[in-house]
Formats: sequence, C-alpha cells, structure tokens
Amino acid sequence: MSSASSDSLTVLYVHAAAELYGSDVALLNLIRHLPPTIRPIVVLPEQGPLADQLRERGVAVKVFPLAVPRRYYFNARRFYRVLGLPAELLICWRKLKRLIRAEKVDLVHLNTSILIGAAWVVHRCGVPLIWHWREILPERGWWREALIRAAQRWASRIPCISNEVRRQFYDQSKATVVFDAVVPDDTAPCNPERLRQELRLGSDALCIGTVGRIQYRKGQDVLIRAASQILKRFPNAAILIVGDVYKKNYAPRKALERLTEQLGIRDRVFFTGFRRNSAEVMRLLDVFVMPVRLPDGFGIVEIEAMLQGKPVVATNIGGSLDVVVEGETGFLVPPDNPDLLAEKIILLLDNPSLRVEMGEKGRQRVLQLFTIEHQVKQVVEIYHAAIRESRGRLRNRGARASCP
Repeated sequence: MSSASSDSLTVLYVHAAAELYGSDVALLNLIRHLPPTIRPIVVLPEQGPLADQLRERGVAVKVFPLAVPRRYYFNARRFYRVLGLPAELLICWRKLKRLIRAEKVDLVHLNTSILIGAAWVVHRCGVPLIWHWREILPERGWWREALIRAAQRWASRIPCISNEVRRQFYDQSKATVVFDAVVPDDTAPCNPERLRQELRLGSDALCIGTVGRIQYRKGQDVLIRAASQILKRFPNAAILIVGDVYKKNYAPRKALERLTEQLGIRDRVFFTGFRRNSAEVMRLLDVFVMPVRLPDGFGIVEIEAMLQGKPVVATNIGGSLDVVVEGETGFLVPPDNPDLLAEKIILLLDNPSLRVEMGEKGRQRVLQLFTIEHQVKQVVEIYHAAIRESRGRLRNRGARASCP
C-alpha cells in the first residue's frame, strides 16, 4: 500500500470517455472535491475536454486503450471494432497493471459499468475494486448477465447512482445508492441574456429545452413532436435542443432537423450544440424537459435545472424517479407520449406562479439530497471500508498460512 498514513490513499480512476456529459461531469466534480488525503490518477481511453479539465486542476491523466465494448460496435457496419477488442484488452492489461504497481495504487474506481476489461485486469491484480454503476441495462441478454455477474464477483463495492440502477443486482449486499451531485459555481460568468441574443430570441419568447447527447434513446424527437402542439398555444416559444452527436455521427441530428421541417416548426427549434456553461442554458429556460425513451441511470441535467429553480418535465422511468417529485418539483409522463408531454409543458407555461413554486421546491430538494459534500463523504467511506476488508482478508490468509 502507498499510504503514508492509515487515511491517505492513492486512487486510480478509470473512465470510458473524455467528453463533458453526465458521467464525465460527475467524475470531474467528484475529483475536484476529494479531500487532500486522496491522491487521484485518472485513466481515459482518449484525449478530450475531460482530460483537459483534469490536467488544468493538476490531476495526472494517462491515456491508453481500455477495450470498451461500445453499443454501436455490435452492428454490421462497425463489427470490425469488436475484432479489435482482444488487442485493446492486451494493451489495457499491460499498461494498467504497470501503472497500478508503479504508482502503488491502493484501490481502483471504475466510473461506468461497461469497463469490464479494466475490471478484469484490476481483479487479476488483486487491488480493491470500486465499480461505479451508472447505466440501466436492457432487461434481457447475455451482455447484461455477464456484466452483473462480473460486478458481483469482482467488485469490493458497487456504488449505484439511483435506486433503479441498484435494483438490477440479484445480490445487493455490495450495491449502495450514491446519488450524483451538482456543484453551484458562483464564480463562472453566467449571462442567459447573451444566449438569448445569440439565438435571436425575442424578450417575450418562452424557452423550453432539453440537454444531452443527440441520439434516439434521449427522445429529442418526442419533444419536437410535442413542440408542434405547444407552438399552437405559444407561437413565440423557443425549443432548445442542447447537445451534440457522438463521434461525428450526424445522422440523428439530421433526422431531427428533417422532422422540424415536416412539422413546419424549423424556425422555432434551435440546435445549440454542446454548451459547457450549463447554468447559463438552464437560467434561460422556463421549463426543462427530459424526454428519454430508454431509462437513464440518473438525471444529473435534471438536478442542474432544478438548482437553477426550473420545473422539470421528465419521463417516468430510470433515475428520474429519484429526482423529480410528481406534482411538486415537476411532472412525470410516460415515454414516447408527445401529447401528454405537451399538455404538462403547456400547463406550466400557462402558470408562471406554478413554475416559480415548483422551481423553488426543486432547488430545495437539490440542496437537501444532491450536494457534492454528501456524495464525497459517501464515496470516501466506501473507499476506506473496501481497504479495511482487503487488509482483513490478507491478515486472514497470513494467519491460515502460518498455522501448522
């Protein structure tokens, strides 16, 4: 062990991307607020804005292949990527094992469930493994079974970002709910009116928006279909689609643009691309919408909106069930239901006082449940519990070995 004292730890964080969306931001926030007794080292599979942000804060970042089996590898056009995974796993094995030994790592924290290759390496190295689960996997399939069984067998602890994520495990003894958190940043420049001017929105335009990577599972098309009804009641309303495509795969965005043209609302739907200053976006909005059709593990963008005092309309699946209180901080609707989604948004747009009331209750809920201080405290306690268990097992093995 590397620790100079019983409380200090060297923790190796492994993450599957280098962008600045939900899980990326969650990792960045966690590392930024770790106590000084924890020395973080981060491994990423590529360069990107997350790597830049970490290095700006003095965090050591290593970049090498992690044999991440992406969902889109398993279609006919990209199946060749699957064939490259064994070679990536070999590189991951060599580099990760060398890094753990060279840096005298006390434990490894994987930040997403799909890092099964890295999990296997860490397990083989005999280092305590914290395997953070953020995803809700498809209900059936060998891939789900393989990941769940690997986590239950190899991990010392399994932090889960919502109750829905935790429910996936047959044996929940290692699984603990640790909600992601938001960090109020009063020092960042935040001028929502500048964004209003950039988009050329009128001062009287009510703004409805969603934030997330543009892809089918996020349901941006459901919001656009709802928008065709909303705009009949509020012709000056603006629909903001905030986020970008993955790896320059522009097909999902082009499909959304075609849909706006078919519905005759192209001039009222604004594709802003990725925005680093999420607070600026949230403050501009009157209603935040999370129309996912497949469950997300947690709604971190929802709590970002709630922190800014905005009511949230989300689908009643996944992590949103832990975030949004129906009728109190917003509304929950079934997925793929643009009619009901439009109805709830129109109700909020029609009632400014209700928006304010729900927004304030949402902000108070965030400050009570989703603070970074509470999250860090939980995570550090998990680290020390895993270390104590690991040392206990080593002592027991030593005692058994010394028995005549």
